[in-house]
Amino acid sequence: YLWISEQTAIRLLTASGYTVDMLREKAVAHNIDQIFDIPLKTNVDMAVDGTLVEKWPINNVIGLWPGTVGYDFCADCLGKKLIVVMAQYDSPPVGPEDIFPAANDNGSGVAVMLEALRVMKETEYQPYKSFLFVAYSGEGLDNGQRVDYTYISKILQANSAFSNFEIEAIVLLRSVGGGAGERLEISAGGSLRLAELFEKAAKRMGVDTVRSADPIDISVIYDEGNYTLESSQEAPLVRLYREGWEERSRRATDTLEYISADALEEAGRALSLSLMILGRETDY
Repeated sequence: YLWISEQTAIRLLTASGYTVDMLREKAVAHNIDQIFDIPLKTNVDMAVDGTLVEKWPINNVIGLWPGTVGYDFCADCLGKKLIVVMAQYDSPPVGPEDIFPAANDNGSGVAVMLEALRVMKETEYQPYKSFLFVAYSGEGLDNGQRVDYTYISKILQANSAFSNFEIEAIVLLRSVGGGAGERLEISAGGSLRLAELFEKAAKRMGVDTVRSADPIDISVIYDEGNYTLESSQEAPLVRLYREGWEERSRRATDTLEYISADALEEAGRALSLSLMILGRETDY
């Protein structure tokens, strides 16, 4: 791939029958994995000086699952709707006295996210909308900026084609493997639509839930928000965690013995059905 100026592109397209504006329109309508070839009569020579760098450190791991509806004819453009599923994968740094096993906060969140993805793939579920699964590093700073769910706009800069997506929802998983309570807690920040979706899906899967006492944002109730990447923090956000998860969070006692297999299974069932509904339905 080469990043070229618009003036260079105009010169390359001479006698091709295409303009830069025409290609921009095609780029919007095409699948992110689709390649559009144009036979050009212009010959180009180039020389690129570079250095091969191996084992470069990567802070965040992302996986895209493209949707299938809307790319070819853009009848409803569901494939351009993006559902982001996120879980922090790292733990606090080792202190002078304690280590932080982080089994529940947040090894459990990453495990449930990966298992939900595996289940959907193995059952041959195919979403109409697109999914982005993100395991992110949340304990440090990236270029001086704190990394959390509002950092998604930076993560999406990993591929320029991501700019065509509209974020419909962000699902944040944390400490779903155990807690002082017996229920899966749902926090949707005032987005009643998302909260009710996850509650109904959990109920259908036999999972008890409780709604956290979030302040109601009237603008979210009547306006689902601005889904542009530049302001992705305004996209509806739902958090899933186990009731009473704070009991051992960021402590040396957050070990595997604290994890409940039943809690993990309940979180996985509720998450999987919720994502399957989100990935296909427009009225939920």
